[in-house]
Amino acid sequence: GRGRGRGRGRGAAESPTFEEQQPSVSVSSSESDDDEKDEDNRHGKVTDRFTRHAPDDCDPAALAVLNGDSGETGAVVATKLGPAFFANEDDTPFAIGRSLCGDPIEDAKTGRLDLSVFVEVADKSKELADKQEDAESAKPTARTCGAVVVALNERRLPGLKLRSKLHEGTRLWLTPGSLEEKKHVMKTLVHTRCAAVLAALEKHECAVIFTEPVDHVALGLPDYPSIVKHPMDLGTVAKKLENNEYDLGGPSQFVTDVQLTFHNCLAYNPVGTDARQMGEIMLRELKQKWIASGF
Repeated sequence: GRGRGRGRGRGAAESPTFEEQQPSVSVSSSESDDDEKDEDNRHGKVTDRFTRHAPDDCDPAALAVLNGDSGETGAVVATKLGPAFFANEDDTPFAIGRSLCGDPIEDAKTGRLDLSVFVEVADKSKELADKQEDAESAKPTARTCGAVVVALNERRLPGLKLRSKLHEGTRLWLTPGSLEEKKHVMKTLVHTRCAAVLAALEKHECAVIFTEPVDHVALGLPDYPSIVKHPMDLGTVAKKLENNEYDLGGPSQFVTDVQLTFHNCLAYNPVGTDARQMGEIMLRELKQKWIASGF
């Protein structure tokens, strides 16, 4: 029950069936995530419609990899069901995301925050399965940050949060196993973490000038349309979020629109003006909230 990967593949030769485990995780009492609950969780029994199953012809060696009985912890491992990460003791999804994607704080210092959430489902092809020894095949096809790690695994690991401490050998999937799961995870990220980021930004004292579209006529700004080609504001972002317009594009599309709101402000207003200073403050606030949310 400690979530260890070692030993879960014993007897594989006799019963070559891989089944998802529900290892426990240690959850900090200060964790405040309000993630989507599993609609299939009834009578205390954990179920997951995205449970992954090994093929009937899965050989013992491949099954051992799936069960965490071979390979190392603290590393990405290629499996027949897609790339997985087997945690070290006390690893957290947040720390794992940083190890996979680099230091988000350092990335943020470079300028515009570039978020790229996974775009492909796990590769279950025979070619991948036959290349277990190939390190390149073990890498996820795109960015898998801590928020994505949680969204992909919280259904099979009840109580999993961004800063939950994991036990050694806990298996974490790094890419969705199907298009249906991808859509579910993207929607979950948008309506939990992205919505929380937007709510926090809207409460900031400098957000007052970003809550609705700029009325350049009323404000006497005739050159605004020639400088700002793609207007955006937090009110429009909120409406798009409410209308599920970010469900397919996911967090990447959401954060692009929010950044656009503040970059438009910087593009139009000269250095030293109050409006530009407010835009700079809000852009820094966005980066801080985004990183804290696990992206």
